[in-house]
Amino acid sequence: MSASKLRRYYRNKLSDFQDWEHRENARDGLIFPQNVSGHLSIDETCLSHGELYTVVTNKEARGKKETIVAILNGTKSENIIPILQKIPQRLRNKVQEITLDLAGNMGLIAKRCFPNAVQVIDRFHVQQLATEAPQEIRIKHRWQAIDDENQAIEGSKLTDEEVDILLKNMDISKLQERDEQEVVGYYEALDVIDENFEEIPVTENGLKNLHNVLLKYSEKIDGIGETISSTPMLSKRICLTEQHR
Repeated sequence: MSASKLRRYYRNKLSDFQDWEHRENARDGLIFPQNVSGHLSIDETCLSHGELYTVVTNKEARGKKETIVAILNGTKSENIIPILQKIPQRLRNKVQEITLDLAGNMGLIAKRCFPNAVQVIDRFHVQQLATEAPQEIRIKHRWQAIDDENQAIEGSKLTDEEVDILLKNMDISKLQERDEQEVVGYYEALDVIDENFEEIPVTENGLKNLHNVLLKYSEKIDGIGETISSTPMLSKRICLTEQHR
C-alpha cells in the first residue's frame, strides 16, 4: 500500500476527521476564541513547503496548553482580518497588549481586530534596528570617503605647459596642490624606472616600492591611503618596461 493511500484511509476511516468541527474552514485557518487573553502576540511563520501562516498566540499560556488563539493560511491583512473578526467582539476588546514585528500588515491586523490593545514591538526587532543603524551610518561614511578618494585620484589636471614649468622650477617645500604632488611623484617614479629598470623586480614588493616613490609627496585623504590598484598608470608602465627588457 502506498503512503498516500494509507494517509487517505487513515483520514477518512480510522480518524475522526469526518466529524471534526473545524473541517469546513480548516484550509483557511483555525481559531480558538476560548484561548484569548489580555496579552497576545501575532507573527508569521513558514512551514516545510514554504507556506506562510499567520499565528496568534496567548502569551499568558507560556507555550503550554491553550496557547494557540489562531493559525491562519497566508499573511495578507485583507484575508486575515475577516477570519479573526469571527472571534466575539467582547473577547477581542479585552486584549490589552499585542506583541508584533515591524511588518505593516501585522500592525493593520492588530489595529482592526484588537482595537483596545497597545501594540508592542518585540525585543528581537528592536535589537535588530539598534544593530543595523550604526552599520548603515558606517557604510554611508565609507562610501563618502571612497567617493572623495576617487575624485582626488582621478589624475592631475595640469596642462603640459604647467607640468613643464613645475618640473623646471621644482621646489619640494612648496608643493601645496595635490596635482603638483602627483606630477612630481610620477616624475620621480618614472626616473627611478628609467635608471634602474633592469634591477627592478616585477613583483608585489617591487610595485609597492615604486608606489611609495610615486606617493612620496602626496597627502592621504581623510586617513585613507591610495593603493596600487588606484594607480593603474604606474602598473602599466612597469609591465611595459618588463616587456622591453
